[in-house]
Amino acid sequence: MALTFGLNSGLADGSTLHEERCVVENLRVEEHYRSNRVARHVYRPGQKYYVHEVELRFPDGESKSLRVSGSYYRKLHRGDTININVKQGFFHLPVVCMPAGGKAVKEERRR
Repeated sequence: MALTFGLNSGLADGSTLHEERCVVENLRVEEHYRSNRVARHVYRPGQKYYVHEVELRFPDGESKSLRVSGSYYRKLHRGDTININVKQGFFHLPVVCMPAGGKAVKEERRR
């Protein structure tokens, strides 16, 4: 399964790159812990860090979850519309790719 998705995105056709307007459906923050090795075969939870995810709804009704930076996460709200770059993958599965700056462009806010 991972090989399929890896080949799909790695061999994606760059000429099919287009922009889609997506609606922010949900915002989520998950708390994770790094692990520290205390002794041989003994690990304990280490430093806490957060993972920020945004669930997007595409115009065709498909839903996708993307990890974003904390600073970009704080700028988003539910109902916002953002532009995402999408291209067609090798196996004709859509590949979501962020712009060169690493951030999607926020268009408008719907509340």
